Amino acid sequence: MKRISQHRLGSSDDIIIYHPNSKFYFIPIPKNASTTIYQNFSQIGWDYYKLYYHDQMKDKIPIIIYRDPIDRWFSGFAQDYNPEHFPEGIQHKNISKEFFKKGFFGLHTLPQSWYIKKYKIYHGVFIKFTKSFFDAVHILKDNIDGADKIVTRTSHGSVKVDGVEDIIKSHYYSNPINQENLKSYLREDLEFYSTINFIDPAKTLQNYRLWDSYKRIESI
Repeated sequence: MKRISQHRLGSSDDIIIYHPNSKFYFIPIPKNASTTIYQNFSQIGWDYYKLYYHDQMKDKIPIIIYRDPIDRWFSGFAQDYNPEHFPEGIQHKNISKEFFKKGFFGLHTLPQSWYIKKYKIYHGVFIKFTKSFFDAVHILKDNIDGADKIVTRTSHGSVKVDGVEDIIKSHYYSNPINQENLKSYLREDLEFYSTINFIDPAKTLQNYRLWDSYKRIESI
């Protein structure tokens, strides 16, 4: 395992957000607040690390931020968007029937379940990505082992991309075939999401430290 600076991150690398004194580490899944986690936790000494083999973390507990798969795909597509996806324009009502079936347009539209397999995650602390999640990041930071001195807190929300997300949503919700095709692409992700036993850091961690909460979570 090697500490690595943010600007040297590679898309094919197995990267975690970690502090050497912690029993936990974060799996950075794109569009699931990875940047927010890094920006906040780097203030207390956490950093990106590159894994060379997964057994390095066998005695550690992964924390995974998991998001509604459909909602995440909309946000991911807006970031991966390329005008070439829509030869007749993104607002054209007759977009290709294969568009939603394809599903993949870049790393931000890869299903979250792909990352679970990539990192060989068999158990962990799962936290649901919600509107209140960015406030809960501060609770996480205050209730986790492995920390240097705490400095000023920051909070960061998602970035909108020129209305692309709203337009693609309208294509999706206006056509049942589009809905069926996208759900087919995200089938494994949707099934996994429905079975996760999430913790709520905004509630749980006010009374229990994170590692105590972990004991009540079933392995997956």
